[in-house]
Amino acid sequence: MILLGNASYAINLWHEIPQRLLGRLVGSVGLAGPETRVIAVALIIGGGVVLGVLAYQFIERSLLHWINAMLNARGARRAAPQAA
Repeated sequence: MILLGNASYAINLWHEIPQRLLGRLVGSVGLAGPETRVIAVALIIGGGVVLGVLAYQFIERSLLHWINAMLNARGARRAAPQAA
């Protein structure tokens, strides 16, 4: 559950991709019955969660690690004592 909480912003950003893809697929094939909608909603939710978690794990965490390393290196240089 912690992973889903941490990835919630990425899930929010990425959920639209499976929504649009499945919307086009269902519309083009002509499957618009109630049972198809239930399956489509489940696939949209599952796809959005999977894409969001992957984006969080491989993009967001990597970028945050890199940014923190850069900021820590900059702070260490700034904190070094100056020669008199």
